[in-house]
Amino acid sequence: MEINKINSTLSAGFNTSKSVDTLKKTLVSDHLSTSNTQDISDDWQLLEQTHKELQTVSDVDMDKVAAIRQAMSNDSFELSLDKIAEKILIQHGK
Repeated sequence: MEINKINSTLSAGFNTSKSVDTLKKTLVSDHLSTSNTQDISDDWQLLEQTHKELQTVSDVDMDKVAAIRQAMSNDSFELSLDKIAEKILIQHGK
């Protein structure tokens, strides 16, 4: 294997100021993360509360299901394909 020296315009001493820059970045990020931690904690508590509330809500509107069943059983259920198509177009932005 052959290793060739690459000429570069970068100074070999670029690491000398790194410790000061790194310290500044660390202090700034520590300050930001401390202030963001409270925001995240508040958001998490809200999400947790909302999740608990959503678990008490039924996925299916049983009153509507009963009404549709009743309408189907007495032949009064009407299905308008034009209205369904219109709602689909509205829903999908066309």
